Amino acid sequence: MSDFIKIDEKTKNRIRQGIEENRKGDFEITFLDESNNPINADDVSIKFSKHDFEFGINIFMIDEFLEDWKNSIYKKKLCQIFNVATLPFYWNFNEPEEGKYRFDVDCEKQYRRPSTDLCLKFCLENGLKPRLHGLAYERYFPDWLISLDSMTVKEKLDYRMKIIAERYKDLIELIEVTNEMHWDEGRTSYYKDPNYVINSFKSARKYFPNNKLIINEAFPQVWKIMSDDTLGVYFTDLSSALAKGASIDEIQFQFHMFFNDQNDYITNRKKFFKIDHLLEITDKYTEFGLPLGISEITIPSYLNNELTDEEQADAIEAIYSAWFSHKAVHHITYWNLVDGTAGGNYGDFASGENYHYGGLLRFDMSEKPAYKVLDRLINHEWTTNINNISVKNGKLSFRGFYGEYDILLQNRKYHV
Repeated sequence: MSDFIKIDEKTKNRIRQGIEENRKGDFEITFLDESNNPINADDVSIKFSKHDFEFGINIFMIDEFLEDWKNSIYKKKLCQIFNVATLPFYWNFNEPEEGKYRFDVDCEKQYRRPSTDLCLKFCLENGLKPRLHGLAYERYFPDWLISLDSMTVKEKLDYRMKIIAERYKDLIELIEVTNEMHWDEGRTSYYKDPNYVINSFKSARKYFPNNKLIINEAFPQVWKIMSDDTLGVYFTDLSSALAKGASIDEIQFQFHMFFNDQNDYITNRKKFFKIDHLLEITDKYTEFGLPLGISEITIPSYLNNELTDEEQADAIEAIYSAWFSHKAVHHITYWNLVDGTAGGNYGDFASGENYHYGGLLRFDMSEKPAYKVLDRLINHEWTTNINNISVKNGKLSFRGFYGEYDILLQNRKYHV
């Protein structure tokens, strides 16, 4: 483990115990024959199929690569590990001109903003749970709103939610409502409205009555406490919003290590990889009594060499293990799968977020150590597979990770 990651024995024990207690359970399955008599059988096999825990990735690069072979590998590699996909519902790309929507599969292409119907189709075909990102994300409001007064923008936002709900509410359970509410300036006059968050969740609940409504916030507003021991402003925001009746179902946090300089990252990263402290902050947010999730993670490997790639992998293993062990956390999303396809120009590593080399695959689609770490954890270490177990008096009992299983009994396969 890289020396900038600080994890003592007490924390290691907490993580091991947390995974055992929070991610596993004791199961008993009853098998009866056609006459409802209990079955007895030996040589039964149990194979883990799918996690209940949500492991996510954004799918902004679906059919976006210039080469067909890259598009094919991209789809294969994301489905190999992840069971949740974040879909791009940025308003300025969904509706670049008022009333002209980019939902359909065959709509005009925009880089890293594939049509929402195309993304949803891929999810449904591949067993991925879709997550809507950016319902009321003001940073990406369209230009045609900028000159409007605050009340009019509010009304337009309400109508946007209505249109999206009519099309997607029965297909997308996870709805991220607000995100990143601490920019110095917004794009519209409505951004400074003190009731922006309250109103957004009120409208969202009206149109998405049975969906899971999520609030999300950026790295500094959550984890700044790790460097200066002050309570993050996000905690205060949540206290206020919930006290005023905001209908929030889940609290999510970003964890992007977006340092503008590699040396700055090396100097500061030890503050953010004190795993006991990271868990303490996560504990603090359990006071709201709501499920927690990590919505966007980027861990850089700036030099794109063997050393920084291994450091990236070590950091990912440490934080994933910690959050996977936490009772309140049930969702972790890594942000970009492939280097050179983050926020910036395609394949330009001096452009925007590409500078960080924060993907799990290289631009040539080869696996970085970080991808292999997640594959090992999610598909091997955090699974339960048992051979040669017996069913006695119709009962199959075992302890395993929460999720779906395939059971082979007397040459018949059961999915549970």
